[in-house]
Amino acid sequence: MDLLLKTKAKAKTVLPNFILFIQNQFAVKLKKLRSHDGREFFITDFLNSHGIFHETSCPKTSQQNGIAERKHQHLLNVGRALLFQSKLPIHFWSYAIRHVVYIINRLPSSFLNQNKSPFQLVFGSKPDFSNLITFGCLVFAHTLDSGITKFDKRASKCIFIGYKAGTKGYLLFNLHSHSFLVSRNVIFYEKVFPFVVDNTDHGTSDGISTDLSNFDSLVDVDISTQTQDFHQHLSNQNQVLDPLSISSTESVSHSDTLPIIVGPVRFSTRLKKSPSYLSNYHCDNISSH
Repeated sequence: MDLLLKTKAKAKTVLPNFILFIQNQFAVKLKKLRSHDGREFFITDFLNSHGIFHETSCPKTSQQNGIAERKHQHLLNVGRALLFQSKLPIHFWSYAIRHVVYIINRLPSSFLNQNKSPFQLVFGSKPDFSNLITFGCLVFAHTLDSGITKFDKRASKCIFIGYKAGTKGYLLFNLHSHSFLVSRNVIFYEKVFPFVVDNTDHGTSDGISTDLSNFDSLVDVDISTQTQDFHQHLSNQNQVLDPLSISSTESVSHSDTLPIIVGPVRFSTRLKKSPSYLSNYHCDNISSH
């Protein structure tokens, strides 16, 4: 459930829906709601109809709501780290926060019972870490457009920005069309960040370069250069050198005309045997007078 709000005024609509979502999905009843004294949290009619007691902190006293404030600080600290690492613009801050929440909910916490994760306490099973992907990394997504031709690109260069709730796919941002898409047919390069300008800060010991110019050369083929190399290869194949007239240290020009040597006919040296079926026949020698 997406709870990121563009304005605080939307809290009066989103908060009641979130409470009903929790009660329906996890079979629990909310008894008490604690917030600061912001007017956006005063949904008195809804709280009274569901028997929920509303507590507020004193004005300008955020320490009375310390758990929520510290969690906000935790989310922002990790979210800034993701943006600093990937060098994504600030416009992607909401996707960074969603990814942070996704990670924190699956990490063990000493604050919880037996160092369990929030995901394990809510769903009763351990989370799956096999689908964790580095935020902001390079992704090549399979092109699923029906109008492509046989010679169009079969993959689009994208960046990974999170997961789509309720969908078994990855949320991506297309670097060419500047559009968002969800895809499961992807290939990740988790140590390459397309928005990084100074790649020296993100060098890896695995020998994987973060310079995107290499990827452009792999995807976009220079046809003229490839054609010249192909003709040069053909010309080299058509030339036959005479080993008797050319020494090993002598350099041969590709433009020289060289003779074609035809070697002697080669015969097989394998021993010949009579067919096995002829061994059943015996023929005596007949002498002629």
